[in-house]
Amino acid sequence: MNKRGIELSVNFLVVIILSLAVLAMGMVFITKIMNEGQDVIKQVTPAVDQELRKQLIGNRRVAVYPTSGSIKGKEVAYFAVGVRNTVASEPYFQLEVDCTDYYTLQGVSQGSSECSKVNAAFDNTMVKIENNEYKNFNIVISLDKTAEKGSYAISITVLSGSADPATVYMDPLLITVTKS
Repeated sequence: MNKRGIELSVNFLVVIILSLAVLAMGMVFITKIMNEGQDVIKQVTPAVDQELRKQLIGNRRVAVYPTSGSIKGKEVAYFAVGVRNTVASEPYFQLEVDCTDYYTLQGVSQGSSECSKVNAAFDNTMVKIENNEYKNFNIVISLDKTAEKGSYAISITVLSGSADPATVYMDPLLITVTKS
């Protein structure tokens, strides 16, 4: 009987078993991280929704929460915009998000030179909101690695109407994102 052939088979089986064990541990680890992330989202969303609802119940048609965010390293800043429809004839709404200015850490305006390094992720499709109802929109702001430290002024404009171009529903809201 050839002992080398048996050793090779046993070694191969050991490697396969170890590989499957590592793969299983990796899957359990990833699943655990994903579940914890979902739990955090579920905890934050009701608080944000409650704050926006409180602002919109008054005479406000558009509210944003929070009004500023901070980014360190690869982090992103999350914002929510609540829109209440007070125009019965036109129930379609859309967001526009633009970086308008950059300020150094000393508060000196540098214009929009750094704005190309700001990335805004949001749903910019037309959304139907019935009269006297409201809807929340989520915005995620991230900065390129090469973005300078400082504050970025970002305007959020709510447009209404299904015509092209849509009309401005309310004066733009301003939020700031600071990279430190």
